[in-house]
Amino acid sequence: MATELEKESADATIGADDEVYWDSAKAYCRQSCADKGMSGFAAPNYVGIGCRRCASSWTHRVLNGHPDVGKKREGGLHFFSDNWQRGEGWYWDQFKEFSGKRVLVDFSISYSYPEYLATVPERIFLHLPRVKLFMVVRHPVERAYSDYLRSIRMGELSKGTPFNKAFEDCPDFIDRGLYGKILGAYLNYFDYQNVCVLFYEDLLKGEDIFLRPLFDFMGIDMNKGILAAAGRE
Repeated sequence: MATELEKESADATIGADDEVYWDSAKAYCRQSCADKGMSGFAAPNYVGIGCRRCASSWTHRVLNGHPDVGKKREGGLHFFSDNWQRGEGWYWDQFKEFSGKRVLVDFSISYSYPEYLATVPERIFLHLPRVKLFMVVRHPVERAYSDYLRSIRMGELSKGTPFNKAFEDCPDFIDRGLYGKILGAYLNYFDYQNVCVLFYEDLLKGEDIFLRPLFDFMGIDMNKGILAAAGRE
């Protein structure tokens, strides 16, 4: 039996690292409850981390239409990035209405933004350590050019701003397509077998070619996914 002195010595060794592990342990408990449908708690078991200008809006609409998928129709929640200050209670509340769904999804493209790579992967891991990740990628130059055109359309860039000048002034156009760097940040926390990468170019070949890897990854009916794609707005 340990003496009181030994207990005090053991307590004294608890530090910041232990608090991180404790947070992680609590996250496992939360997700275990969610997986088992306990106490009405619901948490996402799939998180889409990007990427911008890679058919993300289309993918959102398809997921919204699949009967086995629960996600907010408005789009991404961006909790682990832009909405971190809202607190985790707000985040869990976004999934309460979907507690009966097999697949719960948070698909927020900001999770791949370069300014968040130092914080978001760890935040996701500490709150959802068993979550599976997916992302859609596109040829980096084509993605950057599409992003540039969107920025002009949205008024974020002045009309007539040359392509090369925009890249010089806004390195994010390039950095948002550095997929190796983005995935590397997440693979520091998540096993590669729990990450699904989809290719925009596959969508150009056919909706079923693009969607099959995603729905196989999620373990839900492919035919329902195709019907959801056909019925998209």
